[in-house]
Amino acid sequence: MSKQVCVLGSGAIGISCASHLLQRGWDVTLIDAKPPASKTSFGSAGVINSGAFIPNNNPDLLSELPAYLSNLHPSVRYNIGYGLRKLPWLIRFFSQAGESKASQNAHDLFQLVSRANDAHIAMMEQSNNRHRYSEAGCLKVYREDRPKADLSFERRLLSQFGIDTDVLTIQELRDLEPSLSPIFNSALWIKDAGMVDNPAALLREYAASYIHAGGHFKQQKVLGIEPLEQGYRLELDDEFMEFDTMVVAAGPWSGKLLSPLGYNLPLASERGYHLHFKLTQESTLSRPVHDVDGAYIMSPLEQGLRVTTGVEFNQTDAASNASQLLDASARVNEAIQIESQPDDDVWCGARPSFPDAKPIIGESPHHKGLWFAFGHGHIGFNCGPITGKLLAQAMTGEPTDIDLQAFRADRFK
Repeated sequence: MSKQVCVLGSGAIGISCASHLLQRGWDVTLIDAKPPASKTSFGSAGVINSGAFIPNNNPDLLSELPAYLSNLHPSVRYNIGYGLRKLPWLIRFFSQAGESKASQNAHDLFQLVSRANDAHIAMMEQSNNRHRYSEAGCLKVYREDRPKADLSFERRLLSQFGIDTDVLTIQELRDLEPSLSPIFNSALWIKDAGMVDNPAALLREYAASYIHAGGHFKQQKVLGIEPLEQGYRLELDDEFMEFDTMVVAAGPWSGKLLSPLGYNLPLASERGYHLHFKLTQESTLSRPVHDVDGAYIMSPLEQGLRVTTGVEFNQTDAASNASQLLDASARVNEAIQIESQPDDDVWCGARPSFPDAKPIIGESPHHKGLWFAFGHGHIGFNCGPITGKLLAQAMTGEPTDIDLQAFRADRFK
């Protein structure tokens, strides 16, 4: 008889964990209060980028810190009260920004991120969704000129780890994306990247494939986890269920679920927003574009041109504050020709982040049979399938594709 396992959370991470465990013969139940891919994963820019292993807290951040503290910078906004409550997290975050620690964190993340593309493609092919993926790379464009031999921390590490990139001249950028306005003076083309045309639809296809293969999904709110002598009892809205093994993959809500069990993990909420626009009839865009100085990403998706923001450091369930997105929208209008009105309402979601920019992937240090997969920050959609594969390997006693030591929960003392 196969072991029963419950996976809490049906975003990119939870769906992938459930799918890989099912493939290995587990009896899997995926549980979420909302349908699959309805929360954080819904808002992704759709980029699968092998170069997304550079932590935001790196030496380049320190030079921008005075501007960030103004609370007017387009990349970062913060709620003062939340910032004060999370002061220990912030101290840890900035303590990781030095050259040595940031380089080590980047090295650890590279092991994960560099395998993300292949893991996604495997799940796309399994669910008959390979057509959703394109390999045109992604662009980082700059309004202020960057020298060709840019010595930034990010550029050095991309080169060190062999990520295929090109520094483009103004004319090369025009040839690649002719609809971009001439406000950009330089660009970096990250070729080791792809994108999907509808991140939420793809994840729902992954979930549908999992259910078709015999996996279970239960849409109920989780009220509590109780360790038993053997296994765990889960309290839901209107029933209790028992499982041999439990996987917590609930993104920014994971800390709240685990707190009653004695865990005080340094998990913070980095919120982000998106809005869709329609390009004018004359305009086209072939790949995701990160306007670095404008502090947004625009991705050509099925829904239209999705514009996603940087970070709002605020609690997960706080009221939406669209000022950052509205500021970004004005800069989008400078970058490419769009229709005057957005196509839909503002969307807001929360990214779960640890101060060293790395997720937790592995078994609880205190409860046997309780496994963690959360805290991916900005790379949750990117790294969902590879995280699911690694966790399932570890849970079934297989050799894992990478050493998971750097992603253990007990690294936080």
